[in-house]
Order: sequence, then C-alpha cells, then structure tokens
Amino acid sequence: MTNIEFKSVEPVDSIKEVIKEVFDVELDILGGWGYSDKSTLIMKNTNVPKEQFMHMFATMRANIEMNLTLEDDDRYGAINLTLETTKETKIDNKTYTVANFKITAINEKVYASFIQ
Repeated sequence: MTNIEFKSVEPVDSIKEVIKEVFDVELDILGGWGYSDKSTLIMKNTNVPKEQFMHMFATMRANIEMNLTLEDDDRYGAINLTLETTKETKIDNKTYTVANFKITAINEKVYASFIQ
C-alpha cells in the first residue's frame, strides 16, 4: 500500500455552488473544505445523519482532489472511504467534529489495463 498526498482543494467563494455544479447536489452548507479550523465546513440544515453527511462530503472532496483536478494520467478511480475516527474538539468556544477517513483508490490507467 502506498500513501500519496494530494493537493488541497483551492478555497472558493461558495462551496455550496461548487458542489451543486460538479455533483448536482444541493447542500445547506457554507464555509470551506474542512482542512483545518480556518477552513471549516458548516453544515446548516440536513435531512441526513451527521456521519452519513460527513461520508458524503468527504467522498465529494476526495473525488475532486484525486480525480477531477488532476491530469488524465494522474487520476484515480474506485475511490472508497471508510470513517476511521471522529472526535469533538473546542476552539474559541466553538465545537468542531474532526473526522478521519481511510481512502483507497486505484490509478485509472492502471485499473483500465488490469481489467482488459
């Protein structure tokens, strides 16, 4: 198994609009991509359980990082996430949920040659 680091998704004015445009999903969110307390994602109203929402959002972000923003030869597919840990933390009297996911994927070109 190889650990690869991918570039963080660039900050945008409206994360909600990016997700709607890319995934055709409307989420009641604001803030950033959730890399740190400076770019937190704020989940306003949702009809899904928190863990399910975190998994959905992390999957979207991983697909942007590992596929949509990369050159063809560098893209990954079969991206699967497993929630490993969550913890509540307080910073400046605000409570944050920190989630860590294990992500597995395969380079799309490698996969294509494998299945032929």
